Amino acid sequence: MARSASFAGGSHAPRRSANLPYPDAGGADDRAWRGEVVPLVYLAFVLLLGGGGTYYPLVETAIEWAAIGVIGWSTLRLRHAAIGPFGKALLALAALALLLPLAQLIPLPWSVWSTLGGQEQAVAIYRILGWEGVSRPLSLSPDATRATLLAQLPALAALLAVLGLSWTARLVALRIVVAIALLGILVAALQIAAGPDAAPLLYDTAHRGYGVGLFVNRNHQAVFLLVAMLVSTVPGVLVPDRRGVGGIGRLPFPALLAIVALLAMGVLASASRTALLLLPLALAGALLPFVRRVRRGRWLPATIGVAMVAAVALWFTPLVQGVLARFATVGEEDRYNYWDNSLFALRQSLPWGTGFGSFQTVYPVVEPLDQIQFLTVPHAHSDYLELAMEGGVPALALALAGLVLVGCGLVAALRAGGADATTRRGVAIGATGGIVMLLAGSIVDFPLRMSALLTLFAALVALLAPPAVVPARRRSGIAWRIVVAVVLLGAAWQALAQGLSQQLMHGRQGAAASQVAPWSGRAWAMVAAQHPLPGQAAAAEAAARRALATRPMDAVAVRVAGLAAIARGDTATGQTLLRQAAQLGWRDAPTQLWLVREAINAGAFDFALERIDALLRQRQLAPILYAQMSRLFDLPEGRSAIARRLAERPGWRQGFLNTLARGAPDRVDALAAFYGDLARAGVPVRTDEVRLTLWRLAEAGDMVAAERLWRMAGGTGRIGNGGFDGPAGALPPAAPPFDWRAPPAAGVRVAIGEPDQPWNGQAVEIAADAGSAGTPLAQRTRLLPGTYRLGFVLRSDGPVPALDWIVACGDAPPVTATLAAPVADRGWQRYAGTIRLPGRCDDGELRVRLGETNRAVSAWIDDVTLARTG
Repeated sequence: MARSASFAGGSHAPRRSANLPYPDAGGADDRAWRGEVVPLVYLAFVLLLGGGGTYYPLVETAIEWAAIGVIGWSTLRLRHAAIGPFGKALLALAALALLLPLAQLIPLPWSVWSTLGGQEQAVAIYRILGWEGVSRPLSLSPDATRATLLAQLPALAALLAVLGLSWTARLVALRIVVAIALLGILVAALQIAAGPDAAPLLYDTAHRGYGVGLFVNRNHQAVFLLVAMLVSTVPGVLVPDRRGVGGIGRLPFPALLAIVALLAMGVLASASRTALLLLPLALAGALLPFVRRVRRGRWLPATIGVAMVAAVALWFTPLVQGVLARFATVGEEDRYNYWDNSLFALRQSLPWGTGFGSFQTVYPVVEPLDQIQFLTVPHAHSDYLELAMEGGVPALALALAGLVLVGCGLVAALRAGGADATTRRGVAIGATGGIVMLLAGSIVDFPLRMSALLTLFAALVALLAPPAVVPARRRSGIAWRIVVAVVLLGAAWQALAQGLSQQLMHGRQGAAASQVAPWSGRAWAMVAAQHPLPGQAAAAEAAARRALATRPMDAVAVRVAGLAAIARGDTATGQTLLRQAAQLGWRDAPTQLWLVREAINAGAFDFALERIDALLRQRQLAPILYAQMSRLFDLPEGRSAIARRLAERPGWRQGFLNTLARGAPDRVDALAAFYGDLARAGVPVRTDEVRLTLWRLAEAGDMVAAERLWRMAGGTGRIGNGGFDGPAGALPPAAPPFDWRAPPAAGVRVAIGEPDQPWNGQAVEIAADAGSAGTPLAQRTRLLPGTYRLGFVLRSDGPVPALDWIVACGDAPPVTATLAAPVADRGWQRYAGTIRLPGRCDDGELRVRLGETNRAVSAWIDDVTLARTG
């Protein structure tokens, strides 16, 4: 049978499709093909631009406008079409999926709304505001629910458009998926080759350095490539089917294998662990249709050989090893915490959910302090959990019905007969494989929250249905056209206002955003926060109330309403609102600062430090908070509370210890008591944590205090870090007491590293050019009169350099160690010697002096000890 000239590059006239019974063979067929171009262009447009998500609202608005246009076009085109039972069931399910968020926007009586699960804090806030009895929709974030509803339009457009495509056009749609996937791989290769800083990115991403292709998230890129891999080998897409129909020419099996291998390489380049686990399944599904052909033909030995060589070669590449290395951190995944918290919120909100799009409102309420970090959590990283949390039992029921419907569609396609049965079976198997990949990726991520992948998902589901029979010339009536136009124009206006409002909020233009989209609670909350208090208390409170009328659990709006009430003299109401704001999470900095001040005034230091901890984990207001903690540090009770907080080893622990170094000379006893508190709490300070404090004490000339605190931090003997266990690299020219430094010496290089034959891990290497001399290594210390035993080990592959060990103390003559003959031990030379100090040396320095050499030398030193023997 001849292939279609329009889509397969053949030279014959277009074949009349069995499901498009046009009355004439000329103009009607041409009009049909022209009509099918619109869905194909739309699909390509969304797949190319729909990988950025809500962080790019204007792009999302452009996609939604395109979807609205396609919905209108498809609605009129399918108005009188004959759609099979499966297609009608899909449309009914899609209608229910749109009606569910609409139902969440319907105001409910107070008696009903106030008893719903997950609404307790919203109810409490409304009672404080005096709004008890008002009607409220189920959704806790109606503006986000409206945005979610608009975000479903691209998927609806794909569903309607694909239902009206012939089998030939459907094969072209799958070719478009493969082509854009290959384009994404090309972009990903350029991104990896250019490096993280110069990578050509369509969207800014936290996954710089990986192959994200046309997406903002590497996991979504990987899932898209897996889908493309499965549909690329559908007979009729890239290779002709048994009847010779479809396919780009007669693509030989090696070329198809190369395309599948390229897609697999793109999956590896994304470094997605989930995709790597799904890759063998996708490869098996992609190549399954060709097993019989390979087994009967001459390609079997070559295919096996190439696959084995490629697998071995790839295994040792940095690309594969980098992906495998990521599995070592599976146990540290933050996703487990996201899931646990989301499950907690889910149990609270059953059976009706909290409203689509409300995740970012609800999740901060259940986010524990020890999980707070700089980045916020935008999604549950499981589409199923987030769907259940926001949509409740009705959403889960719809999802289950959708899965059953997909299964029924596959079974019907496999049993179908007729002229297009072979094509239908192949397309159904490939589409189902793609659906499985998207659903599997949704277990641990949120691919269906991206317009590109949600649209692709809807298109794949629609491919399971037989094409609708579209009449050639019958048109919809004018009344129907007017109704469709009015509805779609309203949706287009909503989409534009939503997108512009979000874009303006990205630019911190709250006033303009609230005028463009007056229903946006987020915009009004931004307006409220931008009115300075107490000068504009009335305007701030009015905007906050506008926000709370839409989003009753908006932490910013609750906080502004509370501060505004205090500013106008209603202290009791204001403080009550601020306490409610504190229960809405740890992330609103002004609320937490108010609580810190109130708690300190009340002597509740542990409570205050919890709030300080939350802000510091988000890298907010560190100078202000460290100053607050420094004042608490001067109080014994406050110092103990700080020690209890630092006992949990928060990420800002080192920063605060460095802050204490500023006043170290005036608070030595307080620091000693603090170190003692930390030791009793089971997390004593380490010597590397107090380096700045020791430095400040040495600068002040108080080496006695420096030694005291160094020993409390775990220092032993008379010198520190004798094993050179610090960070590898060149030693600095200056260092605090009880730490090594490398005084500048011409032609001499000193660095900590790992010898080829280590003594005990790291060591320090002294490398000198011929004719060099000087003092390459030194450490400031405090020594009492008496005899000291010096020990170290040395290894040199060439001439042993002339090294003297000297103690220098002020203006007194330096004392040189007397070294005994070395003893060979494990390829190293073990040295021992003695140093006799005639007087006290409160601020001395142990130095290694390098004698002039007549050739280049290199030596490793390790295990340096200096202990007083008498």
